[in-house]
Amino acid sequence: MTVINIFSGISYSKQSSFREKIQIYGLALVFLFLLYNSPSGLVIYWIFNNLFSFAKNIVKSCKNPEKILHILISVFSLSLSLLFWILRPDAKFSKKILLTLAALFVCALPFFLKFSEKLKNRFIKETDTKEYFPLFLLSCLGLAVLLGLTLPLNVISSDAAEFSFIGNTESPFSYVKTSALLFTGLCVVWPLLLYKMFDKNTKVFMTKSMFTLFVSAVLNAFVFKFNYGILNVNFAVSSDVLQKSYPILNILSVSFFFAIIILLTSKFGKIKKKSAYATFILLIALTAISTKNAIKTKKVFDYYKQNIANQNNDNLNSDIEPIFHLSKTEQNVVVFFLDRATSAFFPIFQEEMPELAEKFNGFTYFPNTISFGNSTLYGSTAMIGGYDYTPENINSRGNIPLQKKYDESALIMPLNFLANDFSITVSGLPSTDFRDKNDFRGFESFPEIKTYGIFKKYIKRYEREKSQRIKFDDICRKGITNFSILQALLPAARNSFSGITKDNTLEDSEAFLNNFSSLYFLRNLTDFHQEKKSFIFIGNDSPHYATWLNTESYDEVLIGKNQNKYIPNSLKTADDETIMNYQVFVAVLKQIGLWLDLLRENNCFNNTRIVITSDHGYKNKISPGSDKESKFYNNEILAHTPLLMVKDFDSASKIKIDKTFMTNADTIFLASRGIINNLKNPFLGQPLKQEKSDGILVTNAHSNKSYNKYKLLEKPSFKVKNNVELSNWEEISR
Repeated sequence: MTVINIFSGISYSKQSSFREKIQIYGLALVFLFLLYNSPSGLVIYWIFNNLFSFAKNIVKSCKNPEKILHILISVFSLSLSLLFWILRPDAKFSKKILLTLAALFVCALPFFLKFSEKLKNRFIKETDTKEYFPLFLLSCLGLAVLLGLTLPLNVISSDAAEFSFIGNTESPFSYVKTSALLFTGLCVVWPLLLYKMFDKNTKVFMTKSMFTLFVSAVLNAFVFKFNYGILNVNFAVSSDVLQKSYPILNILSVSFFFAIIILLTSKFGKIKKKSAYATFILLIALTAISTKNAIKTKKVFDYYKQNIANQNNDNLNSDIEPIFHLSKTEQNVVVFFLDRATSAFFPIFQEEMPELAEKFNGFTYFPNTISFGNSTLYGSTAMIGGYDYTPENINSRGNIPLQKKYDESALIMPLNFLANDFSITVSGLPSTDFRDKNDFRGFESFPEIKTYGIFKKYIKRYEREKSQRIKFDDICRKGITNFSILQALLPAARNSFSGITKDNTLEDSEAFLNNFSSLYFLRNLTDFHQEKKSFIFIGNDSPHYATWLNTESYDEVLIGKNQNKYIPNSLKTADDETIMNYQVFVAVLKQIGLWLDLLRENNCFNNTRIVITSDHGYKNKISPGSDKESKFYNNEILAHTPLLMVKDFDSASKIKIDKTFMTNADTIFLASRGIINNLKNPFLGQPLKQEKSDGILVTNAHSNKSYNKYKLLEKPSFKVKNNVELSNWEEISR
């Protein structure tokens, strides 16, 4: 520090007298003794302060101090970028690129300043700003409404229950409020303050810029949009969606963006009033859309809140009250619906975890099973209602609303067992836009059927027991603002923005825990006091949400990727998403296996028939290689092959494999075999039949919004007959 002081003094006192120089050097020696035993923080501060002063004096003494300063900052920026590449090889590539681009921008800053000055002179010709302020204000308000209200509510209203009761936040409107306040500040308050501060030319420039941003954002969000798929509170958009090439969208979006700029540059004086009117109309339209979605969200949230209240929300200090009642003397039939449970994982599970797999002795596994679609919308109705509710048969009744047909399918199994003197309990329906997993309004006409909404109900108890507390509501608050910006960006920029803002450490962890916590307490939710025959339907979406788990217990989420994670031999070539999908698959089967042990301990195993089924599979990277057959297997076959298993009465032998051609629409026939001789559809007044001898039509549903009020809009993609092997998939031209 003293040496720096002396050199700084030499530089600073070149023109000073001898007396002044003595004072400077003497003061440096005084500070040496005064600060010799001082805390290191103070000394470090003093050193850096002197280094800064020393560098400033050197630069100011040069002929072109601005140029020298820019060179020094550029060298520093480039060095920092290079060091980041060398010292942080594990950092995300997008962050490395962003830092490098920032360093290059610093280097090229003088050129950008010159270019912007020329652009400003070219862009701004008018100096009268009185007529521009209304357009500027409307553009600011429009951008704030779009980003803060319309886009967040679009997502939240699609599944309001998913965004309710997250962490310590009860209402989904809390996130909308945060988003609205944030974008009001960014898009209205600060721009207005800046607008008042600058001169007339800058005000004109700001008006044109804000109008361009607003119109471009609206076009990008509603015209040049992607199919983002199903989103949860993490707003994790599939990388496949963002990395896919969209040449037409990119060309059109960029073309419209520059067309607006050119129009404003050449003819703004003539169209400024029309622009204000157009902006006002857009603002009204966005407000109307937001209002509509807010009403929809409130309606669902109010029902969901009441549903939870009716189910006597879990008291952390009391025992869990059982809701699944089995009989020790009469027949029990239990159907587990596991969303997105992929069939191909079960053989891997058997091979890698034989002790856990032994808990499923007595089961028959059907590997040759196919679903009618690769999404819940297309695969769930036939799974719960039989062949009358395949996509083809649903569309054949084009005058009946889809919601009514979904409600019918959910009631087919319960009503058939109810007619045969079974006690009925239903918990966890397949979640679609028509009904949420906790929404049982379709059952209101049948009070004999007991329904329980346990999704999210036991999350706080689980967090306390496992000492896992993740502030998912804070994650949601951040994610919803980022996703709004992402939608408003040009398509070509979305993947880069997602790479910078995406939190890879959590992905689907919150959604997994909300579902898994109920399954974790399944043994507490079960008793054996039922006196009559019992039919129980238990739905759970845990396999749908890929996340990293503690592979020693398979009941705890790992925050961040576990570098020492256990990888099954069969998945050595798999990607991270496939491994996470397998881990949650194992976690679910482990909890069901422990529940099976409970049945054995209570002498209720032999008199209970259990069906484990799913609505569809999922694309995973199980088959190595990049050839056409491998790609088709990983993407199409795996996505359409759900898990299907059954344990019959008095069955305790080792796991059997049955290669009979099955569909998940056979679930009701497996569940009722030998119990109900004449299965009926009470809504159509006809017997239920198995319709697969001539093959089935399979839909590769590309959109989760591919329906109208009455019909599913996607056409069948394949016809599959006798076997799910590749050779039996006949592609249907569209």
